Amino acid sequence: MIKNLFLIFLLTTCNCTFSQNKTSVDLKYLTAIIYLKTNPQINNEIKKFEEKWLTKQTNPECISDFNLSESIMYLPIPEINLTSLESNLKISHKLHREQYYFDSEKVENLKNIIPNRKSKLYLLFSKPIDNYLIAEFLINSTNNELDLIIHKKGPVMHLVFIFDETGAVKKALISYSYYN
Repeated sequence: MIKNLFLIFLLTTCNCTFSQNKTSVDLKYLTAIIYLKTNPQINNEIKKFEEKWLTKQTNPECISDFNLSESIMYLPIPEINLTSLESNLKISHKLHREQYYFDSEKVENLKNIIPNRKSKLYLLFSKPIDNYLIAEFLINSTNNELDLIIHKKGPVMHLVFIFDETGAVKKALISYSYYN
């Protein structure tokens, strides 16, 4: 019920269309953000990541705040232990890059989905591919969003959202790494 109300709120407050071009927002982005904000296990992982890498302590009763980048960029499939349910994701990294690589691009209305926060935690998305969407949480230590796109450095929390046939998130897989 809460997820449905939140989705209705997002759809009515955001002047977004749901086709894929540079000024519109794909429904999978909205669904993934709702999942991040409402799933207690994922929210707990975000809080742990934030508390480990940021000196500012978060309020344990609040949902972790993060900013959403207006740019989408190619993100490879992270090293995650995939089960047979995700067999379609078992593709070599080289082949994945050859098939799905694209230059980063801005999706203007993407930034309007959630308000800009004072948080240094940023969420970056790739383009949705079939029934999955790859995202990353990064720490923006320079306060310049462009640095997140051009010069990725530091800890990263990778996410792979797997959607069912109705477009709902069936599962979200998490891994961690560090960009040098």
